[in-house]
Amino acid sequence: MKVITLSGCPLKRGSVARLADMLLKEIGASGKYESIPNVNIAPCKSCDACMKTGSCIIKSDQWSSIAKNMLKSDLIIIGSPVYFYGISGPLKTFLDRTYCMLPKRQLKGKKTILFTIGSHGTDEALDTLRLWAQAHEMKIIATVTSPYGKFRDIEKDRNVRQKIKKIKKQFN
Repeated sequence: MKVITLSGCPLKRGSVARLADMLLKEIGASGKYESIPNVNIAPCKSCDACMKTGSCIIKSDQWSSIAKNMLKSDLIIIGSPVYFYGISGPLKTFLDRTYCMLPKRQLKGKKTILFTIGSHGTDEALDTLRLWAQAHEMKIIATVTSPYGKFRDIEKDRNVRQKIKKIKKQFN
């Protein structure tokens, strides 16, 4: 199974990366990990040219190579830290750019797992990810939230571990 993980966190071993690792290990998969804040992604220009062409006109950043990996993947895992009742800014910028994929419904039917980590606003942030996936007609396999932040041990979150075990059953 081909998997891509899109992280809204710049930390290489932060809670988002560790939770993604836990998910991949449990479902017996590996794949590409993209820390969106650490790559060059320009914001959408709101030009609507993509509505005619089905592709983004911005070619000077790394968005299109990550988007190609998304299209090649069987599963797209998206996780974000929650800083102030929402997903991280860089991840939102990246997701906004997928607007160009709507006309050709390029993500339709793709499986996705969505998760948010933070002390306040994880449900609101998860709603953003859920609405994005629904707009693309993706199949949401599971959602996970955790109050454990970067300085806490996500691996000890009993609710997360139980949720991951449930997710694993879907891949057996």
